[in-house]
Amino acid sequence: MRLNLLDRHDARRSGGGGGGNVLRSRSDSGLFWWTILITVLIGLASFCWFFSIYVFAHPEKPMNYELLTKLDKLEEVRDFSPTNVPGGMIASGKELYAKFYDLSPTHLQVQNALLKRNFISNYEDEAPIYLTGIFEVLSTRMLSEKDLVPSGCVVRGRCLEFPNVDIEYIVPASSVNVIPFAKGDSFKVSGSGHYASVVHVDRFSEDKICFSMIPLLYPELSNVREKGAKPLLVVMSAPQKLNMAAELPLTNAPGKEISKVARLSR
Repeated sequence: MRLNLLDRHDARRSGGGGGGNVLRSRSDSGLFWWTILITVLIGLASFCWFFSIYVFAHPEKPMNYELLTKLDKLEEVRDFSPTNVPGGMIASGKELYAKFYDLSPTHLQVQNALLKRNFISNYEDEAPIYLTGIFEVLSTRMLSEKDLVPSGCVVRGRCLEFPNVDIEYIVPASSVNVIPFAKGDSFKVSGSGHYASVVHVDRFSEDKICFSMIPLLYPELSNVREKGAKPLLVVMSAPQKLNMAAELPLTNAPGKEISKVARLSR
């Protein structure tokens, strides 16, 4: 009788121990999946945080620019006045040539990204670079939606004081009936009158550089091609939206293909 009671007691103890193992196993399994879920959520939160920092830090990237404009988180290109235009470096073509010519393609690519970023941010953090000089017109054309500025015209010119420098003067305008300049004309870009800011640098041959510029003031651009005739003019206006997927420069050197060095510098 006593032996029988002991056997039943041992059996109950054995059965109770098995149930505890099952509960412990279920508890460990739930803890494992909660750990996985929390880790994934932490990873997603970290990704969103770093991605948002990247987007705001690099608005010149086409995807970032589109996202920021859709979310209305990016200020439009400002229409400055002569009293509040950003102060910056005013240099001749020769001076800017010396500044940028020795840059490697990689460094030039980084510099071009910074130039566009500063323009988009209305020069809140960095001062602009203004180019001044007298230029002979090499070519002109209308702008389209495929260009950085979707409406207006662009004038490509060669520096008369330093022929190793070309410029493309980008003229933002809501509409253009006629381009005021033609091949062979000359025009002057003054630092204090135009405030034409450099937004891209292109080395299109071994010893030549082209600077793409957009004015920060938007007055009338005019030219009198014949004595006694009415001036041809374009009424400039600040671009409301940019096409950051467009390649710069917008024009090529007449009669020449863009070199491999130039393509690498974009």
